[in-house]
Amino acid sequence: DMTHGLIHSQQLLLMLTDKGLPRDVAYRQVQIHAMKSWETGQELRKLVEQDKNIMAKVTGRDLDRVFDLMVHFKDINRTYSLLGL
Repeated sequence: DMTHGLIHSQQLLLMLTDKGLPRDVAYRQVQIHAMKSWETGQELRKLVEQDKNIMAKVTGRDLDRVFDLMVHFKDINRTYSLLGL
């Protein structure tokens, strides 16, 4: 919560490129919202949801997947096991 969703920016970029946006265009769009989130403390997802250009390419379900914290923890048990924890 402290990052206001910024930890999901890479997944957002990848999803936008998968949806057909050129990488440089997707990067600029994500960067604009990420910087605004960083500077204002607004949630990244809310900023993205207000962007008509992005929302023309994605669905709410797409954003649910991108902003799902479990993506970051999917291999946690394997990681702990490899570390002997």
